[in-house]
Amino acid sequence: GAYSPLGKLPPLCYIISVCIIDSHLAQLKRHNIISVYFFSMSDIEKELDPILEDLNRSVEAEEAKQLRETFIARHERFKTLVSDVINPTMSEYARYLNERGQTARINIHWRFFDITFEIHGNDSRTHGYIGILEFSQVSDRIKVVEQIRGDSIDKIYNEDEVTTELVKNRVVNFIKDFYKIYVEK
Repeated sequence: GAYSPLGKLPPLCYIISVCIIDSHLAQLKRHNIISVYFFSMSDIEKELDPILEDLNRSVEAEEAKQLRETFIARHERFKTLVSDVINPTMSEYARYLNERGQTARINIHWRFFDITFEIHGNDSRTHGYIGILEFSQVSDRIKVVEQIRGDSIDKIYNEDEVTTELVKNRVVNFIKDFYKIYVEK
């Protein structure tokens, strides 16, 4: 048999098939279902890609805007928590320790979303060790990490759980843990 573009068909079948396809194409063209012209994929891409790219950029821009707004709101909540609860409470204990001849300080790192309470051992009994109590923001939660002589303990709290009472308890226990090794016999 003869070969046709539709595969191995007898010539008469090929002619009938082409006539049927042409007939259907003519009907579709008449009813504006398909264009009279056939575009290559690159023509379609040239025509439609710019609008789709703009759409994607606007979706990405909106998503980025929402993420930025969420980030800013979370950061503002953390700043308020630090300013109203954590820092004032830590400051009382740092002042107490410094008045007693110890070295304590508070560091706020806004870029890293954390505040640390540090005790610097300053005599031969503490061997220059540093203890750090850190409150940091992790998503919508607050992580508290206590580091003393290489040991680390951490706990995660919901923002609403971080109260003045919680901060006092964490700071007092941290100070006791830091100094207890030097006073125990």
